[in-house]
Amino acid sequence: MAIDHWAEYVEQQSGGALDLEVIHGAALFTGDEIYGQLEAGGCDGGVYVVDREDGFLLNLALTLPFLGFPKQHFEDAFYTLMQEYPEYAAEWEGVTIISVMIMPGTQFHTVDKVIKTPAEIQGVKMFCAEASLVEIVNAVGGVGVELPITDMAPSVQTGVVDGVFNHFPVCNVFGALDMMHCHTVFGGGINFTPMFLLMSTKSLNGLPSDLKDLIMKSGSVWCDKFSELDEADMENAIALCEQNNDTFIELTPAQIAEWRDLIKADVIDSWIADCNAAGLPGQAVYDRVMELISKM
Repeated sequence: MAIDHWAEYVEQQSGGALDLEVIHGAALFTGDEIYGQLEAGGCDGGVYVVDREDGFLLNLALTLPFLGFPKQHFEDAFYTLMQEYPEYAAEWEGVTIISVMIMPGTQFHTVDKVIKTPAEIQGVKMFCAEASLVEIVNAVGGVGVELPITDMAPSVQTGVVDGVFNHFPVCNVFGALDMMHCHTVFGGGINFTPMFLLMSTKSLNGLPSDLKDLIMKSGSVWCDKFSELDEADMENAIALCEQNNDTFIELTPAQIAEWRDLIKADVIDSWIADCNAAGLPGQAVYDRVMELISKM
């Protein structure tokens, strides 16, 4: 995994001065506990998906639907946002961002339900690992069911949900893809969830300056490996679907536009209104994100 590759790199470059223990599979903390535990000192670092429930609002700009990321590397543009908008950076108080990358685009995957139009998702229960995905599903008349990522396969297997709203590789990694045989493909994806490699600022500042500098410069090692593995995982996931004779519903640009128009008011415009109510520059950040993506 990318985190193991990064940890090995940091340990080697430190000459053994750093010994990083990586704990997988939510054995220490679940995904929705990581950020709070970083702030509380329960762990020194972690891989994290930004979530409104942890106090984020302005940073949710990157999770909005149909931004159209052309690639997974977004580090330079992200740090531009951090520099240009103090309110954006302020939401990360207590933690330090070592690196950020964009996961593959999310799609709809169902056990046997063919979904091409918004009318066909009405009442369909979709597993969602983050609140931002729930908002998108609910906006089109589906039922977003937010559960920990580790519950993906059991929730599909037991019929708690009818499908999963996420990207192909993660559905495969968590053992759910083999149980779902209809895949609605929105071009590159509906949204592109950012993944962060974080450290507790207190833990990081407690290190000698040379080791702190090593970690701060190591982010590309994690990000590059993550992208490399995602490419292979995507190929494996698609191959599995083809082997299972799954149904792929490839939406046209005109069909995607129908979904986008339906989602815009309930998700994008609503998020901008929430930012305005909180005194945050939502519209400006959204416009800047779109501009930065157009230059990628």
